Amino acid sequence: MYESPQEKLEQNDPDNKVGLIEILNQAQAHLDCLDDDYSAGQSELESLQNRLASGQFRLAVLGQFKRGKSTLLNALLGDKLLPTDILPVTAIPTFIGAAENVDVLVNFDIEADPVRFIPSSDQSLRDFLVDYVTEEGNPNNQRQVKRVEIGHPSAMLKQGVVLIDTPGIGSTHKHNTEVAYQVLPQCDAALFLVSPDPPITEIELDYLKEIRQRLPQTFFILNKIDFLDEQEKTASLKFLADQLAPLCDGIPLVLAVSARNGLNARLSGDVDGWKSSGMHQVEQNLIDFFAREKQQIFQESLQRRISDQLNDIVMQLELSLRALLL
Repeated sequence: MYESPQEKLEQNDPDNKVGLIEILNQAQAHLDCLDDDYSAGQSELESLQNRLASGQFRLAVLGQFKRGKSTLLNALLGDKLLPTDILPVTAIPTFIGAAENVDVLVNFDIEADPVRFIPSSDQSLRDFLVDYVTEEGNPNNQRQVKRVEIGHPSAMLKQGVVLIDTPGIGSTHKHNTEVAYQVLPQCDAALFLVSPDPPITEIELDYLKEIRQRLPQTFFILNKIDFLDEQEKTASLKFLADQLAPLCDGIPLVLAVSARNGLNARLSGDVDGWKSSGMHQVEQNLIDFFAREKQQIFQESLQRRISDQLNDIVMQLELSLRALLL
C-alpha cells in the first residue's frame, strides 16, 4: 500500500535518521515530476537533506534589541568577534561555525558572487562586519545581504554546533524584526535573552510564543545582572519566571548572567570572574545538552521543518488543482 511522504513522516520516530532520509528522497522524486513552480519547495527540501547529512546543530541567540545577544556570543566564543554598540547593531543573521582560523563569507539575495574575507587583525574583522551586518554600515540592508557565515576555532563549535547571532525585535528598524522571525525555521534551538531594562515586554512574549511553536528547545537567560543588587536580581528572576510559566508548562530554569563581565573575564583569563559572571553555568549547561540531547533535538527540529515544507507544497498543489477546475 502506497504511503505519501507526509503519512510516513507522521509515523516516523524523530530519532530515525534513515527514515527522514527516505522521506526526503521520496518527496524529491515526486517534485522532479512537477514544473518550475515548485522549484522553491524542491530547493528547501534539498537544503534540509544537506543539513541532515551534515548533522550541523544550529543554536540561535534570540530576543529584543539591545539585550546583549552579540556580547553573549562573544563571551561564549572568548573573542570580541561580533560588533556591539549602544545602538541597535545586528541587522543580518550571522552564522558562526567551526574553522581552523577566522574567516568570513558574505552571501547575497541578489545574483552576486559571495564575498570572502580573511582578517589580518581583530580590528579589520570588526570593520568588515560593520559594513555588512550592522544597521550603521548596511542601513535597511541596502547591500541585499542574505546571511554572513563566520568560521572560528572555538572548542564549542567543534562539537558540530553553529551559533547564530540574530537581529533584535522591537526596534524602530522594522525590517530587523521581520528578519528575526524569518530566521526561526533555520534554527534548531534557542537561547532566549532578556534583561532588566525593562523586564520582559509584550512584544518579547509574542516572539517567544512563535519560538516555542517552531523550536523544540529553548534556554532562558537574564542578562545584565551586574546592574542589579541581590534583592533586585531575585525580584527580576521571579518576575521573569512568572511571565514565562504560562508559555512553558511550568516554571522554567532561568540563568542569570553578565555577558559583559563574562567576556572581560574570558579575555583576561580570570577564572573566578568567569564563574561569578554566570557565563560558566551557561557554558556548562550547553556542553551537557550537546552531549546528551543535541542529536535528538536536531532530528526533531528537522522533522518539524520537513513537515512544514511538505504541508506548504501540498497546499500549493491543492490551490493549483482548484484553479484548473474553475
